[in-house]
Amino acid sequence: KKGTYTKESKTTDRTSPYVGGGEMRAGDRAPDAPALVHTQTGVLTSLFEIFKPTRHTVLVFGSSKESQECSKEIAERYGEDVYVILVLAKDVAYVSVEGIQVFRDSMGHAYSAYSTVKGEGVVVVRPDGIVGGIANGIDGVVTYFRGVFA
Repeated sequence: KKGTYTKESKTTDRTSPYVGGGEMRAGDRAPDAPALVHTQTGVLTSLFEIFKPTRHTVLVFGSSKESQECSKEIAERYGEDVYVILVLAKDVAYVSVEGIQVFRDSMGHAYSAYSTVKGEGVVVVRPDGIVGGIANGIDGVVTYFRGVFA
């Protein structure tokens, strides 16, 4: 039976909300990540300070042209309904995307906490701080928001 502890296995199935570890997935509490540096201002912040209680926060991980274009397209498509953040790996010094807040993960906490994202990808965090969806690009984000903004 899922979510139960047995003496024989000495483990609890990951479906239990009280067990940590494993890959992050939709429905999990979005983890914090300190030591994010705003690339234009140099201000140090954390994801918990960035998350908005009145709208979805879309974390786009990566510095590739595709990640930059994805962040812009999400912002253009959903406007004020979402807050789009581009999160750069700690070894990427600077990327600028017009109209998008860009942060460098200076200590690697965001990339570690959101390990489902293997270098590039998108995580949607709901206003209540729960992971709403994990996508590989714009198509997954559109599919997710189609159910939210229907």
